[in-house]
Amino acid sequence: MPKNREEIKNEVDKFFENLKDKTPEQIRKIKKKAMSINFKLGKLKRRFCQKCYRIYNFNDKIRIKNNLKVIVCSNCGTKRRWAIK
Repeated sequence: MPKNREEIKNEVDKFFENLKDKTPEQIRKIKKKAMSINFKLGKLKRRFCQKCYRIYNFNDKIRIKNNLKVIVCSNCGTKRRWAIK
């Protein structure tokens, strides 16, 4: 039975409250649910790698240069860049 939009939004919000014990497969599934209702993750996307879906931690390289924050995933090596305001 398909869930309505509000139920999926609540499920996504609860999921991202505590990410420490989540697996990449769980993150992939919740992202797919959010995409099914066109729910924008916004800044929640910055908590995990977009390629391997692993949660960023203290082992990842973080560099700040020229108003850009660059995070390099220690698992797959993907670089993510965000503008710093």
